[in-house]
Amino acid sequence: MATILQLLKRSIDTAARAKTMLSSELFYRHLAGACGRGVRIENPLLIKNLQCFSFGNNVRIRQGARLEGVIERFGEVYSPKVEIGDGTTIEQGFHLACASSIRIGSMVAITEYVAIFDIFHPYEDPETPIVSQKLRTAPVEIGNDCLIGFGAVIQPGVRIGKHCIVGANSVVTKDIPDFCVAAGAPARVIRQYSASSRTWESRKNVL
Repeated sequence: MATILQLLKRSIDTAARAKTMLSSELFYRHLAGACGRGVRIENPLLIKNLQCFSFGNNVRIRQGARLEGVIERFGEVYSPKVEIGDGTTIEQGFHLACASSIRIGSMVAITEYVAIFDIFHPYEDPETPIVSQKLRTAPVEIGNDCLIGFGAVIQPGVRIGKHCIVGANSVVTKDIPDFCVAAGAPARVIRQYSASSRTWESRKNVL
């Protein structure tokens, strides 16, 4: 049976979580492009140009995130739009940079130290430092019900279908169809759900 001190501690912890959630909702609802109910974004974190971000209901982002909407660079103007769907959870150390469009669906689980970019840094001009060359962009989309493994990198121009798994430390450079498991650097589809056999089947050279 729980002691009075244990019950008190639980009550304090619950109240602290509720306060954090409420403060997140109030802050982001006023400053973000859109913010649903139950949003919880934990400090410390870095968010640039919060007005470019839209959060669905019950989105949770753990501490250490770096979320950047790039609206101007070296005189070039961009119109970034980031959408994160209902019930999506993002763990520690997440890094996102957007100058065009990044859409993350609902009920997506993004594990620790994942990076998602819609930005290319061109290198073709050998007389100009790479970081000083004009950005190129390509939109990114992650479907509903996906799981993105530890340390994965999602590169520009990629569409990941619904109900997919991306393995730990994978680098996704090409589209992944619905109902697939992909792994590797660069990532390759290794399993895909077959509606006809109703089983997950091994796949080779799908990407």
